[in-house]
Amino acid sequence: SGLAFAKTAAEKMNQGDEAGAGAEYRSSLSEFQRAAVYSPDKHDTYTNIGKMYFNLARIDSALIVFSQVHEMAPDDVQTNNLLVSIYMDQGNKQFTQASEAIALSDTTKAQKQYVEAGELYAKAYEITKDDPDLLFQIGSTAYELSYIDHKEKTNYLGKAADFYDQVLKINAQDLDVLYNLALVYRELNRLQEAKDLAARLVDLKPKDGGYRELYGRLCDKLGDKQALIAGLIFGKALRTGETLDAVVVKDQVSKF
Repeated sequence: SGLAFAKTAAEKMNQGDEAGAGAEYRSSLSEFQRAAVYSPDKHDTYTNIGKMYFNLARIDSALIVFSQVHEMAPDDVQTNNLLVSIYMDQGNKQFTQASEAIALSDTTKAQKQYVEAGELYAKAYEITKDDPDLLFQIGSTAYELSYIDHKEKTNYLGKAADFYDQVLKINAQDLDVLYNLALVYRELNRLQEAKDLAARLVDLKPKDGGYRELYGRLCDKLGDKQALIAGLIFGKALRTGETLDAVVVKDQVSKF
C-alpha cells in the first residue's frame, strides 16, 4: 500500500500537482510506518520511510531514519549502496537548487542548500570513501561555499583542495578536477601548484584555448609576462580560429 501511494505521488508530481503529490506521500509514509510496527526488523521498510521524508522535504527526519537503517545493517553491501545512492541523489538536488538560487542572486538560500548538500554528501562519505563522483561533489560544494561564506573562505578552499586531490589519486587525468583544483590553488595563492596543474591540462588537451589562457595568467602571477601574452593570443586563436585539415595547411604554408 505504501508503494502504491508513492507511485501515485510520483505521477502527480510529474504532472505538476505538488499539493496532490504531497498528500499521497503523506499517505505512503503512514502506511510504511504501520508496516514497521508489524515488522520492526525489516530495514527496507525504514529505507522507504526515509525516502518519503525526503519527498516531503523533511530532511532532518530522513537523515535520522537512514542512520538507523545503516545501524541495522552496517555490513549489508546492497543496503549501503542504496543509502549512498539516496544520499547522493538528494545532495545533488540540494546542490542544483542552490545553483539556481545563486543565479537569482539569493545567496542566503543558496548557502543553506549548499550546506544541506554537504551534509548529505558527508553521510554518503561515512559509508564509502572511494567514490570519485562523491569526492568531486564534496569538493565542489566546499568550493561554492567559499564564494558565499567569506569568514570561512580559506577553510572551505582547503576542504575543496583536499577532496579534489582525492579524486586525482583515483583518476589523475580528470580534466574537470584538474581545472577546479588549479582555480582553488590560485585562490589560496599556491601559484606554482596551480601553474603545474594548468600545464598538465594543456598537455592533456592542447587544443583547448581556455586551458592555454589559464596557464598564461598563472605564469603572469609568477612574473612571466611573455607567457601571459602567448597564452592569451594562442588561447584566443584556438577558441575562435578556423580548424583546417593538415593537407590544406601544408598547401597554404608552401606558398610562403
